[in-house]
Amino acid sequence: MNMNLKKLLAFGLIALTLTGCGGNKKESVGGQDVEIAEVAGSAAYFRTNVNCVIYFEYDSDAVTPEAKIRLDEQIEFMKKYPETKYTIEGNCDVRGTVEYNLALGERRANAVCKYIVDQGISSDRILVKSNGKSCASDGGSEEMYAKDRNATTICTVDSPETN
Repeated sequence: MNMNLKKLLAFGLIALTLTGCGGNKKESVGGQDVEIAEVAGSAAYFRTNVNCVIYFEYDSDAVTPEAKIRLDEQIEFMKKYPETKYTIEGNCDVRGTVEYNLALGERRANAVCKYIVDQGISSDRILVKSNGKSCASDGGSEEMYAKDRNATTICTVDSPETN
């Protein structure tokens, strides 16, 4: 790698670190595709390095022991970056009425929120939302239904440390 390309890459990484951009992107630098490092604490970092999705049993809003393991990873991140904000989206599979699934999605999101708040994270940092079955695949198999029955945590505001 020539010296100019190395300087350009170093400058680009410094600029990304200062601006809070990132997210496993590739950019062309000097005619070569270069992977851009994510900034720790950013929404992109959360999305790609923390288990953001937990799953539910059919017609249930109970947080399973397996889900708690994933939520504990989220909580660790939340504690490390106390200025970040989140949205928890509750989702359902396509079975059931629109009204029922909106209510079930909200119960799922609230169950996740309650677990997180019980572990010491302020509820002021979390917005709860239900998508019901609006984000569900067309289904057809139990495997697809199981993937749709989830709550997804989305980091919506980066920590000031990353901006």
